[in-house]
Amino acid sequence: MKGFWKHTPFAHLVKEVKGEDGLGFFLWMKSKLTKSKFEDMAIHGWAAWKERQRCIHGESKMRMPEHITWSVALLTDFRRTRTRSEGPMVGNRHQEVHWIPPTPGRFKLNVDASVNEATNRYSMGGVLRDHQGRLLLAFGKHITQSLSVVHGELLAILEGVKLVYESNYRSIQATSDSLLAVQAVTADEENLGYTGLCAEEIKERIRNFIEFDIAHVRSLENSVAYSLAVFSSSSQSSFVWRNEKFSSWLVRLVIDDYN
Repeated sequence: MKGFWKHTPFAHLVKEVKGEDGLGFFLWMKSKLTKSKFEDMAIHGWAAWKERQRCIHGESKMRMPEHITWSVALLTDFRRTRTRSEGPMVGNRHQEVHWIPPTPGRFKLNVDASVNEATNRYSMGGVLRDHQGRLLLAFGKHITQSLSVVHGELLAILEGVKLVYESNYRSIQATSDSLLAVQAVTADEENLGYTGLCAEEIKERIRNFIEFDIAHVRSLENSVAYSLAVFSSSSQSSFVWRNEKFSSWLVRLVIDDYN
């Protein structure tokens, strides 16, 4: 896999490694890098391992530069989810309009996932609003599986899709601030594994809607959904709020988000 590393920012360090392989290689690199740089290197290493597995099993290969781009996108998703501040974001935090309403007659679903680094527990949250910004549905739920950040984001999308369909909303504009999750849902090819199977279930379910599209947005536009995800991580149980039965802190967040 020497050819892989020459495309990365760590090529000069890899040249210094003498006779180390596997765990020894990563321990040596850890001694040379900061925590942030080591995370970056580890993600690239995982991409290299994935490429090696494809070669061994005779699967079609992704070109090395594409692996680099993909691994950087994965690392960005991981850091974005891990480093956000905890707790519901209330008060006058936003100084500009971040949430963009859907077109009249359609409904906007924002979903997000969160991970508590101390406990390694994942949670999800989501909110449905109309074109006037009115709250229609909100939810939060613990995620019990051991999974990746992208899998967590996909499970949040799946949960939101289920709930809005059960609530008889059929024209949906959905958003997530995970680019990889959105790409998994919108990709034409079929993928296996937990992430791929979750994406395939989402695709199957959205065929039942009259209109359904999903887009990647910046984190600020998804702040209410993220607050619900963080809130659910400290909640004793999952929750689904409908019919104007919403907590006051959530109403305040939505007002600030719209205004």
